[in-house]
Amino acid sequence: MLGSANINDRSQWGDRDSELAVIVNDDASVSVKLDGVHSIKVGKSVHKLRRELWEKLFGLKSNRPAHSLKGDNILDSPAAPATWREIQKVAADNAKSYENAFRFIPRSFAHPDVQPAEGAGAKPVGSIWPTWRYTDYSSNQPQGKLVYRMPFDPAFWRAEERDDKPNSWNVDKGSKGHGLAPESAPKNIQGFITALPVQWTAREDNDSEMSLTVLALVEPPKTDQSTQYALNEPVEEPKEANG
Repeated sequence: MLGSANINDRSQWGDRDSELAVIVNDDASVSVKLDGVHSIKVGKSVHKLRRELWEKLFGLKSNRPAHSLKGDNILDSPAAPATWREIQKVAADNAKSYENAFRFIPRSFAHPDVQPAEGAGAKPVGSIWPTWRYTDYSSNQPQGKLVYRMPFDPAFWRAEERDDKPNSWNVDKGSKGHGLAPESAPKNIQGFITALPVQWTAREDNDSEMSLTVLALVEPPKTDQSTQYALNEPVEEPKEANG
């Protein structure tokens, strides 16, 4: 089956961003060890398609392949624990290389020169603005300041101008290096996979507490869509007999 896994309330309306999926039946089959141990018959064409997708994601035909993922023991065995571990290792190594190169990308843990660890405590978690430094991280208070400019700041992309007036939370005007974080080309990237920063913003509550009607206009449908709803009409209670 090839399709989207995003099923939500909007998907069920039928006239909006509905989800589609395709079931592919393959008459030809091939025997592979999906778990690395037991042989099983799978569709030949679908198996070939999945292998080609993995080869692309792992960069096996590019100038920066993930060498540890190019063997048949990996490509033919997506259900083998050894395959998962090797893919996760490459993805984690790639993520670390990108995080070392760019301070402003989403990350599980703050870069040390953005939010230094306090004492023997756990490493500080990355902020929603990864170059944000809390004044007192351990207190979990919102006060702080950007150490380096973020890409949403126009000054990130151009030379600083006299009229630039950063807010109190922004990088100081005239700061060394124009407030831009040190950058370098990512090193030793393998393929095109990277680990998700699952701890990113873990200690932050970014609920703006704004009314959702301010952010989105919700109007009743202009056309009759009664066939798409189950009727929900009140049922009258039986009346008591008199006397």
